This record gives sequence, C-alpha cells and structure tokens, in this order.
Amino acid sequence: MNTADQPASSREISHVKAKAELARLCDDPRFRGTDRTRSILRYLAQRRFEGNDDSVKAYSVAIDVLGRTSDFDPATDPIVRIEMSRLRLALSQYYEAFGDETDVSIALPKGHYVTVFTAMAEQPAGADDRENIEAPCLGGDVSVHTSPPAGDTVEQPSVPEHLALAHPAPSGAPRQGGRHGWSVAVGIGLIVAVAALWQLFLPATITLKPTVLVTVTADDERMAGEASQTRDMLLTALTQFQTLIVASGSAPDHVFHTAMRSFPQNAYTIDLKYYYAGEKTPQVRWQVISARGGKLLASGSESLQRDDNSPLVARYDLVKTLSRRFATSRGIINTIEANESPQDALGNACVLRAERELDAGRIHDLAASSSCLIRTIAVDPANTDAIAALSRVTTAQAGGRPDKAVTERSVELARQAVTLTPLSDRAQIALMMVQFYGGRTEAAVNAGRRALELNPNNPEAAAKLAMVLFTSGGWEAAVALAQDATHGIDVVPRDASLVLAMDAYRRGDWTSASALSEKINDGGFTTGMLRAASLGEMGSPQAADSLADLRSIIPDFENRYLEIMAARRYDPILAASFAQGLEKAGARIVPRNIASAF
Repeated sequence: MNTADQPASSREISHVKAKAELARLCDDPRFRGTDRTRSILRYLAQRRFEGNDDSVKAYSVAIDVLGRTSDFDPATDPIVRIEMSRLRLALSQYYEAFGDETDVSIALPKGHYVTVFTAMAEQPAGADDRENIEAPCLGGDVSVHTSPPAGDTVEQPSVPEHLALAHPAPSGAPRQGGRHGWSVAVGIGLIVAVAALWQLFLPATITLKPTVLVTVTADDERMAGEASQTRDMLLTALTQFQTLIVASGSAPDHVFHTAMRSFPQNAYTIDLKYYYAGEKTPQVRWQVISARGGKLLASGSESLQRDDNSPLVARYDLVKTLSRRFATSRGIINTIEANESPQDALGNACVLRAERELDAGRIHDLAASSSCLIRTIAVDPANTDAIAALSRVTTAQAGGRPDKAVTERSVELARQAVTLTPLSDRAQIALMMVQFYGGRTEAAVNAGRRALELNPNNPEAAAKLAMVLFTSGGWEAAVALAQDATHGIDVVPRDASLVLAMDAYRRGDWTSASALSEKINDGGFTTGMLRAASLGEMGSPQAADSLADLRSIIPDFENRYLEIMAARRYDPILAASFAQGLEKAGARIVPRNIASAF
C-alpha cells in the first residue's frame, strides 16, 4: 500500500488498534506463523511500540528471541533470514486471503526487520478506539505510524492468476501472464468459483495442521546438555516439514500443556526422555500424547548407535529418525489426522489424504481428492499445500500421459505454490513431478534437489527424486536416495521401494526384484509390470497369472507398451529390459524400434 497518497488520519494507527490487530492475528489459527515466527513478530512490534522506528539487527533477534549465544554470526548462521522470510510470507498470505476481515494489516518491508501497521481502509469518525484494549505481552501508549522507512516500500504478495477470479484485483491493476496464462487461469478460476458457491450451501469441516509441543528430559545429568541440543535440532527438523505447527518457547512446559488443551484444533505433545541402557549406550524413549485428552497414542525407543560415529553424527541420525516418525505425511501424527477427520473435511486432512493416494498410486481414487482440494482453495486461496497437491493430482489423473493443456495447468499450479511458499518442500516436490512428466527432466531434478535442500529429512522428496533419476538412467544416485528414504520410517514411500526393486531387476537379480515388488501394496502398472517381467525372467509358472493381472490394469498395454514407457519417461535401455522379461512371461509386445518411441 502506498501511504504517501493517503491523508494523515489514514496513515496513523493508534497503539490500541495496532495491539488489537496483533493480538487478533496471533490468536487466529488461520495465520500460518510458527510459534517462533509469532515470537519474532511480537518482539518487533514491541520495539515499534516503544518508539524504536529503526530496523532491528539480525543479531538482536537471534539473541533476544531465538536463544542464540553471544557469539552468533549472521554471516554463517542464516536462521534469522530464514525465519524472517517465513514470517513475511505468512503475513502476506494471511492478509491476501483474509484482509477484508480487519481494518489494520501488519507487514515487514523487505530488507528491514521492522513492523509496519497499515490501515486497510478509511475508518468512520467515532470508530471504537478504547484505551483498555491490550495485546498480550505488549504495553505502552505510543502512536504507530504506517509509513515504512524512507526509500522502502512494503513488499506485496503475488496473487496466483488461477485464484484471481475469487479475489479480483482493483480496477486498473495490471494483470500478469499472456493469453495462454489467462486461459489457464480462467479454466481453474471457474472451477474455484463454482466450488466457492458450493461451499455457501454445503459447509464442510475445515481442518488445520496439528500443533505439537516437544519436551526433552534426561534421567542422568550427564546427558542434560545432549538432550537440550537434541531438542533444538528436532524443533528445526519438525519445522522444516511444514506439516505441523511446532510450539516452543521459554515458558514452563505446564503452561504450554494447559494452553494446548484449550486449543481449537488437534494438539499433541511429543515427550522424549534420555536414559542409559547399560553403561555407555544412550537410549531415547518417546511418546506421542493427545494434549487435550492426555491419551497415549504411540510410543517407542531409539538407540544412539555411535560406534565409530561422533556424538554429533549420532544426534543427526536420531533427529532424522524422530522427525520422520512424527512429521511426515504418513507419520504417526498426520496418519491420525487423516484417519480421524470427517470424510468431507477440507483443509489439512484433504491434503494429507491426497498425498496418501498419490503415494499409493490409486489413480482412480483421485477424483474425490481433486474436488476436495479445489473446494479447499476456494475457502482458503493461500493454502499452498492444497495448490501443490492439486498440481500433482491433476497430472496423476492423466495416468502418466498428460496432454499439453494438463501439463501447463499443473506446472502453473506448482509454480504458484513455489512463488507463495519458496521454502516449502511440498511445493518443490510438486514442481519436480509435473515438470518431469512434462518432459523437463533437468528442471525436475533441480526442483527435487531444492526440495531436499529445504528439508533433507523428507523421505518423500528423496524417494521421488530417486524415481526421476532412475527412470532417466541415473542408477547409482537414485539407489542411494531410495535407500536413504527407507531408513527410520514406518511406511516406506512407494517410489523408494519401486526404485530398489527396479534396480535389482536391472542387475539381473530377478529373485530380489520379484520379492521386493511383492511387498509393494498397490495395483499400479509399474508394479505389475515389474512382477510379471521378473517372474518371466525366472521362468516361474506364476508369470502367466502376473501377466493377466497386468492386462487387467491396462488391457491393451502390449500394443501401447512403448508409448506408455515413453510417456512415463523411462530410459530406453530400461524399457527394453522390461520388455524382454514381459515377453518371457508371455506378453506380445508390438515390435517397433524402441528408440523411436522415446
């Protein structure tokens, strides 16, 4: 907003209104700020209310809010830049979606760590401005000016074109994209508009991400320091998944437990306790507990296998295992959320179920997910998890053979998700998959690597990048990623299992390929093809039954085999190898030059 063109009364927000908006924002579960970013926001606002209009230094934020020590160096530790980027993005998304519900907005100008309170519209005379409204943790009676520091403007979020119909731009505002971008926007925009009307008459439950509180204690004082460091590392790892709202802070744990029992959405506590099993082997017991009911939902223990590893390496391994158990889409907490939410629920449960169906390869079940995601976006246009999932669902519904229009629509959705949440591994995974099936393998690999940079503990990102690399001929790198994706996780991603099974087939280990493929619990074409080809190479009498199963999935696959494999971007050598095994099982692959199909 350009405050220079507004009258002074519109550009000056009283401390009462500013504090009230801060309190309202922090209490609104639709605001996607983490506990850490909310603390930063309160800190910056308090500095502003105390009359400090200068930009706060990264060092001050790190020491005062994030608990860093006095030797903190922003040049080597980017934590402040990362958290500020997340906070700025969360504010932009929130006010873009729900700004019409408030009179005041809060923003952070790019390049400056300072809060800017802006009047959304001119207020009528006599508007309620009572002096007894106080935001939590704030105080003082000063005026807050909306003008950003000299020479700076407030960064405005980019509105996705495909959502613009639900929130039209002001008259005369420039539109982005060319003729084709507009046609894509209209197509999806109309669907979103219809879904929005549907929502008026058929309200559904809107589910939010679960909130978790992490506590780590030690039975032995010798492990207190290690327990504290593990907690800090685990909080970072859980936050990187962006599937949970992670609560942390300096208040006593019982304060958080009490607050979470009254939280309007599902809340959980993750309790970890260090102890020694024997003289030298540290163990960690963990429990996942319902914060509101106190019910024990899951428990287990992990051993810090140090052997030749340093304590730091062992701690990293422990954190990877724990974060995967708790925070993946198929992890303990999100499985509970997906299973216990109403079947018609929108929001987070809808995203989790769509991801589960995508991982299982259940293409025929994706129609309901597509409808659910579209309705979710209609209600919450800033839900980039839903936008990213819809991108993948749209491509998957084409059965691995998306036409140009589907590919462009899916890529547009994925790019919008990345634009809105550049630090989201989910958005990068979506971009990787739609670009891969669109024939942009190099761009897909880059997006996959970016997803792993953002969240190195995400087995889904590792598994899907492994599949992209393997089908493109990058065997060794793919297998390493797939093996990593199987560690410390209860539900192994299907793509990781497929890569390991296909690699066994590629190496001529037909027995292992067959055994691994049998463990993959889905009826997809790739799994069926692998089973039949492996049994064919083994000369097994079961090959005929497996081939019949494959024909039931795609009846005319023998006539279209090369087309199917080319559409799925399989390396020609790998496709020819599978064809050989299928023919030994009894398939009649149409004889054509394989290279010409790719």
